[in-house]
Amino acid sequence: MISAMQAVFVGRHHELVELRAGLEDAATSRGRFFLVVGEAGIGKTRLVEELAREAAERGHLVVWGRCWEGEGAPPYWPWIQVIRACLPRVADAAGAPYLAQLVPELGGLQAPAPPVPPQSEHARFYLFDAVATFLRSRPDHTPLVLVFDDLQWADTPSLLLLQFLVHELRDTAMLVVATYRAMEARQNPHVAEILGALARDGRHLPLSGFGEGEVAAFIEGKTGRSASAALVQAVHRETEGNPFFVDEVVHLLAAEGALERRDETVAPRLPVPQGVREAIRRRLAPLPAPCRDALTFASVVGREFGLGALQRACGLAADALLEVLRPALGREILVPDPRTAGRYRFAHALIRETIYEELGAAERARLHGRIGEVLETLHEMDPTPHLATLAHHFLEAVPAAGAEKAIAYSTRAARHAEASLAYEDAAVLFERALDVLAEGRPADARQRCELLLARGGAQWKAGDGPAARETFRQAADLARRIGDAPLLARSALGFAGEGSRLLWVRSGVIDQPRIELLEEALHRLGDGDPGLRARLLARLAINLYWDPQPARVLALSEEALALARQLGDPGQLAAALRARLIALWRPETAEARLAIADEIVTLGQRTGNRELSLLGHRFRIVGFLEFGDVVAADREIEAWAQIAGELRQPLYLTDLAMWRATRAIMDGRFADGEEQAKRAVELGQREHDAQPIMRYEIQTFVLHFHQGRLDQHLRRSQPRADVHSGGARRVARPKHGSSCPRWRRRAFRCPTTGPGWSRWACSPPSPRS
Repeated sequence: MISAMQAVFVGRHHELVELRAGLEDAATSRGRFFLVVGEAGIGKTRLVEELAREAAERGHLVVWGRCWEGEGAPPYWPWIQVIRACLPRVADAAGAPYLAQLVPELGGLQAPAPPVPPQSEHARFYLFDAVATFLRSRPDHTPLVLVFDDLQWADTPSLLLLQFLVHELRDTAMLVVATYRAMEARQNPHVAEILGALARDGRHLPLSGFGEGEVAAFIEGKTGRSASAALVQAVHRETEGNPFFVDEVVHLLAAEGALERRDETVAPRLPVPQGVREAIRRRLAPLPAPCRDALTFASVVGREFGLGALQRACGLAADALLEVLRPALGREILVPDPRTAGRYRFAHALIRETIYEELGAAERARLHGRIGEVLETLHEMDPTPHLATLAHHFLEAVPAAGAEKAIAYSTRAARHAEASLAYEDAAVLFERALDVLAEGRPADARQRCELLLARGGAQWKAGDGPAARETFRQAADLARRIGDAPLLARSALGFAGEGSRLLWVRSGVIDQPRIELLEEALHRLGDGDPGLRARLLARLAINLYWDPQPARVLALSEEALALARQLGDPGQLAAALRARLIALWRPETAEARLAIADEIVTLGQRTGNRELSLLGHRFRIVGFLEFGDVVAADREIEAWAQIAGELRQPLYLTDLAMWRATRAIMDGRFADGEEQAKRAVELGQREHDAQPIMRYEIQTFVLHFHQGRLDQHLRRSQPRADVHSGGARRVARPKHGSSCPRWRRRAFRCPTTGPGWSRWACSPPSPRS
């Protein structure tokens, strides 16, 4: 009987040997990472289940994070599952204020407040670091096995968090195993790129189909009796050894009595279906119509579903629904979720996919609308954790249910994703809302402009600068067309980089489109909104730094700072102070810049913004070095070291190593200087903004100059894509000329070369170039 068949595991000997070695390494605090890859049904999950069983028998903690097929999952969904599963084993949830962004129930735990604002430009690092620290903080030090299943469906933020954790595995008692389908992953460029990087960071285990011997062992293990060689050959030939397909065929052959025959001529007459999905359809065919209808609703919900939602969708009481589903449970089409009572899942994703793909477009839209309404009612008291799911169903239901709820929920889900630091998810959801708005309410230009501004902000935070600029350009065109000056001002600010991690402009570059849009926005705004005006003035001053008329830059920054002081908003004051400092970035203004740096430090301390304080300390270090006050500079470097050590942000730790390398070179401690420069390169590899190779090249250039090895250095150096063209020669021949009296005393720092370059010679960068 089919219901008597047992789950079996055959083959995969070499893969299990490698994974078991990973378990041994994790048990001795040598963290490992494996990627198991193969086509649908090849046995990726089954292999990892076998490993998980062995790990649990050894006393390891095994935690699964399953990715949701298609859209509709909350941001970081696999990680939410992992954190919730680990909570009972962690007495003190380190980083709880950050983790509460993902798992709200952590919000009530006693924990120190975050050291930086939640919307800091580095906020995602602190969230990722909090997750890694949380997973390492188990008091019993039990080895942890993390399994992430079906990464081809993971959202980009979840993959980035996994990438972060993998880099933190050294000296941890963790084994991380992830599975994915290669073909589906290649269809999403972002997913493919990150999975490619992950494959380089761990061990790649590709799976192929069973051989004939493994097919024979599988049939015997599944049915309790051996199969003839002809039948084994036929099954292997028709299924190409795909384990899931083999399993489906064995179910069908058992149901049709073909396994009872022992003659060797049976192979040509085997009722083997053409393909996996056909096998699934034949397995579903005997189910009663009410059961198939319920499975159809369940396939629209997703791979996993709760009885509460399904019974409302089907209009059945709980006991009646269970009776309807009983045949599907008996045939192992559905299985109970062992983690949560009242929840069920399709035994394999291919089963759910097959049922869902049978639906026509109109029926699919109608059922999504029905499920959306059910979930809306079910979660009306607290819809926030379910916004992504609601958005998904109402977006799919647009042809049947209209645009209103699709726009509303996708916008709310996007804002929730952005607040959860899932910027890529937010950008996609804003785009979906824009698409629906264009079809459903094309005349609503103001709402379209607001959505464009929101999407542009999310794109900047996700690091997609070109896409962000294009989005803000579209918003500006729309704002100009409807004559809305504040919307045009916000568009111009976004186009010019506000909301990004950029502060400086490229060395020697005057970005005319940015400047023209900022000037237009200022003209149209007039004195109507002082806050927006201050931001426009500050951003324009930054973008005009390389303008041949520095007096205008000084005037713009001065007006921006005066307005910001009148308004009293700390954020606007910080932005204006930065702009003013950039405008003053000239040799003769060192004293004025040092005063602004003092004010920035004070403002950061007053508002509890440590990153802002670090910006002030950075400019203090530069200012004191300009004055030759190395004692004060050393004091500031130690203040930097304390804050950077607390924040643990790679960029700030890289900067610290660079500062220390600078001071060692200035003191003639060349060996120490080279060691610190190398440490900066190592730390900088974890932060794409750090540009560690460029900084190392310039730092060692200065070192070799003092050692009398400059000619040797220049012969050795080759042009690099990530180093400023002609950078070494610009340091060797600053605008002051080699006779500048303070040139050597300041370890090659030359303020007149401008903020986009001068910082590299002896010091880590000020805000981004």
